[in-house]
Amino acid sequence: PRHAFVRGEDLERTAAFLRDKIEGVVPGGPQRRAEIEEQQSIANRVYARTPWLSSGLCGLFVVFVLLAGLAGGFDRMFALADFGANVPALVRTGEYFRVFTSSWVHTDVSAMLFDALLLWIVGTRLERLLGPRLFLCVALAGAVFGQAALVLSGRGNFACGSAPMAFACLAAYGYVVQRHRSKIPLGLAPPTRAWVLLGGRVLILALGLPTDDVPALLGGALAGVLVVGLLLPEEVSFPPAPSAVAGGLAAVLAVLHLAAWGWALTAPSAELQVGEAFVRDEVVAPRLNQFAWQWATAEEPPEKALKLAEKAMRQALRTEADPALQDTLATVMFRQGRLREAAELEASVLRKRDDAFIATQYARFVRALPAPDLDLQFSLHPSRGASVKLEAPPEVETIFIAVDDPSAEPKMQGILRLKRSKLDQSPWIESQGIRWIWPETSEAVVIATSSVVASSKSWAADASVLALPGR
Repeated sequence: PRHAFVRGEDLERTAAFLRDKIEGVVPGGPQRRAEIEEQQSIANRVYARTPWLSSGLCGLFVVFVLLAGLAGGFDRMFALADFGANVPALVRTGEYFRVFTSSWVHTDVSAMLFDALLLWIVGTRLERLLGPRLFLCVALAGAVFGQAALVLSGRGNFACGSAPMAFACLAAYGYVVQRHRSKIPLGLAPPTRAWVLLGGRVLILALGLPTDDVPALLGGALAGVLVVGLLLPEEVSFPPAPSAVAGGLAAVLAVLHLAAWGWALTAPSAELQVGEAFVRDEVVAPRLNQFAWQWATAEEPPEKALKLAEKAMRQALRTEADPALQDTLATVMFRQGRLREAAELEASVLRKRDDAFIATQYARFVRALPAPDLDLQFSLHPSRGASVKLEAPPEVETIFIAVDDPSAEPKMQGILRLKRSKLDQSPWIESQGIRWIWPETSEAVVIATSSVVASSKSWAADASVLALPGR
C-alpha cells in the first residue's frame, strides 16, 4: 500500500486522518488508537531489522553443496556418509557428530533449494521478531534435536538435510504468533485459519515423505517450540531485548556444531560401514538394494564393496522375492566377473519381467560370454521387412539375437527373442517393429540360446543400461 501513494507525506496524512476517525467514531476509540500506534511502533522496529543470519544460513547450504559436489559426495548415493550424513547405526556406535553435521548436508541441489527456501521464508520473519540470538538458538537446536529424534525413533537408517531446522523455525514462529498475537504486527501474524491450512499442507507433505524423515521433522518442530517457550518471557515487547541466556546458548550450540565438523573431518571413511550397518541391522530390502546398486554401477568398485553388496542383496532376497532385487544381484555378479552366474540369474528375471531394461541387461551379460556357434542369416529389406534363418540343434527352443548398428553408439540397438517356430517368419518380425527401429545397415548376431520355450518378442535396447560401466 505504501507504494500506492505518490508522496510519502500523503501516506502519513491519510494514516493520521484514519486514526482521528477511529478515535472519534469507534467505541473505545482512544484505547483502540493507542493499540494501533503501539503496533505501528513495533512494526517499525521489527522491519528495521535486517534478517542477515537466516540469509547467511541459506548461503552456507549452497557452500556445503558445492564443496560436497566437488569432493565427490554425489558420485554415489551413500558417499555422503563421508560428509557427515546421519547414519543412526553409526551414531549408536559412537559417531555422535552426525546428529550435528547431517543438517548441513543435502542429497542434491534440488533438496537443498527446497529446504533453503522454506528456511528463508519462515526464518526471515522469525529473525525479525526474535532477533538473531534467539533465532540462532531455534535453528541450531532444531537441527540437532531433529536428527537425534531420528536416531532414537529406530525408524531411519540414512538421512540428511536441513528440513528439521526449517521445521523448528516454522513451529517456533507459529507458537510465538499464537501466544503473542496481540503484540505482533498484522503483517507478521497470519490468522488462525492460515495456520490450519498450513498445518494441513505440512501434514500431507510429511505423510508423503519417507518414514525416515518424519521423526526428524517432528523432533525439529518440538525443539523450536521448546526453545521459544523457555527463553521468551510471557511479558515481552517485540523485538525483545538481547538476552544473555539466548546468546550463551547460541554460542554453545555453534561451538558444538563446529567441533562436530572437526570430528567429522578426521573420522575414517564410512561409506562401506554404512552397508555393514545395514546388513547387521537387517534394514528394509529397498535400502539394501540402493546400497548394492550404487556399487554394482560404480566405475571401479573395490572387491570388498562388491562382496558386501552381494551379502546385502542375498539378505534382501530372503525377505522379498522381487525381480528388481535379483537384477541387482546379477549385476553385482557381473561386476565380480561371474559372468555365467549373472547371465543365468538375469535369464530367470527376464522370464518374470520382460521389459526393455531387463532384456538389455541380459543381452549385456551374455555378450560377455562366448557366443553360440550357429549360422545365422539375417536381412532387412525396405519393403519386405526382416528375415531370419537359423539352423539350430533340436534342444534349442528359444534364440536371443542382438541387432547392431556398427555406425551407432552404442552399437547394440535392439534385442530379438525368437521361438524356434518363428525363425523364418518375416511378417512376424516386421509386425514387432523391427523394420522401423533399425536401419538397413543393421547386423545381427546370436548371443544366447535356451531350452526354455518363451514367447517371441523384440525390444529396443535401453541406452541407460548400455551406458552402465562393466565389461
